[in-house]
Amino acid sequence: MQVPLTVSDEKLWPQSEWVSLNLERSKATFDQLAWLTERLELPDRLEEWNWASKEPGQPVKVTSCQCCAPELPRMSWFNQKGKIVAKEDPMQAAAYECQIK
Repeated sequence: MQVPLTVSDEKLWPQSEWVSLNLERSKATFDQLAWLTERLELPDRLEEWNWASKEPGQPVKVTSCQCCAPELPRMSWFNQKGKIVAKEDPMQAAAYECQIK
């Protein structure tokens, strides 16, 4: 069953083609969908967080892949003329930039 769209909605929701959301207007788009999405319920299984574990009651240690998600460079904070300024460790920042490329 199809619901006929108004002329203004046809411009927002073209039929028979995929479109990318304009990120500058995505909030407006999702606001227009709120009447539908606010009524959706999560399945019972997703209502609670489930920890992955090899043994019942024992959480699994999760480590990140240094190739896919390298560690962020360490940040140092300084008071510069009354403003708090963050500065990355230059050596770690250079290594991070190389890894993410």
